[in-house]
Amino acid sequence: GDQPEHGGHAGEEHIDVRSGRMRRGRDDGTFDLEQGDSVHYTSERSHGWANPFAQPAQVLWTGTHDIFAPRHTPGT
Repeated sequence: GDQPEHGGHAGEEHIDVRSGRMRRGRDDGTFDLEQGDSVHYTSERSHGWANPFAQPAQVLWTGTHDIFAPRHTPGT
């Protein structure tokens, strides 16, 4: 599957490729990841992903919201 490049959002993402390959796109270009590769980046940059390869890919994908952003606390 693929996700066209889109604008960024608050937070961070980490991808660990467990098997197969995937293509990662960012506002500064695209690069291919294969089994054993990982990448960590701020989600604020424009980004997207695709698997144009014949073999399925299995990835561990984690993301966070911006944990350092100011938060509204009810009642304050």
